[in-house]
Amino acid sequence: MTQVGKWTLLEIVGQGAAATVWRATDFERTVTVKVADAADAKARQSLAHEGRILRQLEHPTLPRLIEIVETPPALVFESPPAQTYSELLSKGTLWTLPLSQRLETLSVIAAALDWLHDQNIIHRDVKPAHLTVTDPPLLFDFGIAQMIADTSPPDPDAGTAAYMPPPGEPVSIVRDAYAFAVTTYELLLGAHPLLVAADRDIAPGVLRQRAASKVLKDSWRKPSTVPHWELPPDLRSARLDRLDELFT
Repeated sequence: MTQVGKWTLLEIVGQGAAATVWRATDFERTVTVKVADAADAKARQSLAHEGRILRQLEHPTLPRLIEIVETPPALVFESPPAQTYSELLSKGTLWTLPLSQRLETLSVIAAALDWLHDQNIIHRDVKPAHLTVTDPPLLFDFGIAQMIADTSPPDPDAGTAAYMPPPGEPVSIVRDAYAFAVTTYELLLGAHPLLVAADRDIAPGVLRQRAASKVLKDSWRKPSTVPHWELPPDLRSARLDRLDELFT
């Protein structure tokens, strides 16, 4: 496939469970195109759901939807693809960004989440992989977002386990707050506060239980306990004990 509507697909920049993300052009501008697998009913439903959510939202920190293509099922976003914070974390290059920029990103995303909640929408999948390293940063991927009033979402356990609260926690704005806290920790300290890399290979339900157990036992990685040599250079002189209570 090389064409979606009037858009020529140039290269794949992301691959998720429900869709493939492309850099595309109409030879006047470059955009981001998210294409669902037409043979996958769940992927088509997720894409259509994201389109319905974003069509009613307009905010500088959310991707601007400019077109919904029926065949193949696709969403076209105004901004071209951008690097994400997850990419910086995986490459070990997060510290090339000054602390001031990381804090500004977190401030902007926090305000965007407050705004979303005021619109009665829960994002449900906040994580570094869904935050762009741009000015302003963008919070994207609304494939599993839901209305706050929807107390019985079709898939309450959809999402990324490493950023989800313990099993049984009702779907509410608490889910976004929990995910934002974990994301904040990662953008400040470069690691997950509760899990290690090997944990991500275990079943999602077990992963969430493991994280919950560490919280209950107070055995998680508090900022003040991070060894000095593992800290980013711009935090080595900070009073990290002041962050312990905040993250708790």
